[in-house]
Amino acid sequence: MEKNEKTTPESPTGRREEVIALRKKLMENNSDEEILSLLQTYAKDADWMIRCEVAKCLAYAENDQISLFSNLFSDSNEFVSGAANNAVERRNSSRKEKEKLVRLEENALRNIDILHAKYGDEIAQAARNSIEEAYCQTVGHAAHDIRGVVAPIEQDLDRIFTAVKNEIPAIKLSRVSQSVESIKDRINMLLRILNDMQAFAKKTPQDRSSENLKSLIEMAEKQAFDAFSVQTTNASEVKVKSNVSADLSVFVSKMVILRAISNLIKNALESHLVSRGVTKRGLVLISAEKCDDCVKIIISDQGIGMDQQELARIRTFMPRSTSKKSTGSGFGLAIAFSKIRDHGGLLEIDSEGIGLGTTATITLPSKGETK
Repeated sequence: MEKNEKTTPESPTGRREEVIALRKKLMENNSDEEILSLLQTYAKDADWMIRCEVAKCLAYAENDQISLFSNLFSDSNEFVSGAANNAVERRNSSRKEKEKLVRLEENALRNIDILHAKYGDEIAQAARNSIEEAYCQTVGHAAHDIRGVVAPIEQDLDRIFTAVKNEIPAIKLSRVSQSVESIKDRINMLLRILNDMQAFAKKTPQDRSSENLKSLIEMAEKQAFDAFSVQTTNASEVKVKSNVSADLSVFVSKMVILRAISNLIKNALESHLVSRGVTKRGLVLISAEKCDDCVKIIISDQGIGMDQQELARIRTFMPRSTSKKSTGSGFGLAIAFSKIRDHGGLLEIDSEGIGLGTTATITLPSKGETK
């Protein structure tokens, strides 16, 4: 860009930045008709570089959306047509890998069911425990190694930016600064994923104490809202109402269960996201009731809900068992399930269908020994 060219929606640079911004939004919500309509307009732009940026967006499009951009595949500029074909190839390759992982997961669970039918619950559970232990060790070691690589990158980025910022023309400095902040956001997201991977892999402490449930849920709610507010521009659209008696207590490892409950409340908040940073109005209800030597905690939301197929996958409580949320690491529900189970408790997930919200029910011991 020349020094006298301003970054406006009408300039090539302004249009290119707009397409890049739309691509980020499409990654979060590929069903947004307004985004698709704008991209279709840019797909006919006279500047080939703008069309090339649109072509890259096809990596995040659905099958029925790709035909809307058919002109890009036969574009007279080979960079545009090449970008379109490469984007679709990456998209298809990514989807095949995800489908492969799903098949592997389903196959493992099917084998456990076979063991259960042939040898009973004890052998089947032992097999599942062995699989989970091996998985946790792999995840834990991987997270540790990746953290060692990722953590220094932000410091290196700051040093590079400090070293060159006085050499960059003022008109370009803002764009460079935005790119640096965008990279930092992605680094922080990677670190959050690594934190969840390590939390999932870490063994649950055996220490237990009697904890006031009302106080525990208030702390979990604050943690969930703090985390949700970081990724959402208007977190106030979703309200939380809690109705928990002050005389209820649970016998747990406090910090572990605090994180599990916080993850489930955060999931309930996130279910109201319509795209990254944008929520619809909604309500999360939290209640609890005494039941013999245990306490049931019910967390209900008015969010996206699930059909029976997705609900079945969710109930495996494997990492990344949902594809509808646009945020998070995919480990939150798996962490909650494993830590609640380690307390001798139970986590149940239910939904009446798409658009009808989700209910998570946690059962925890109120006293005595846990297994």
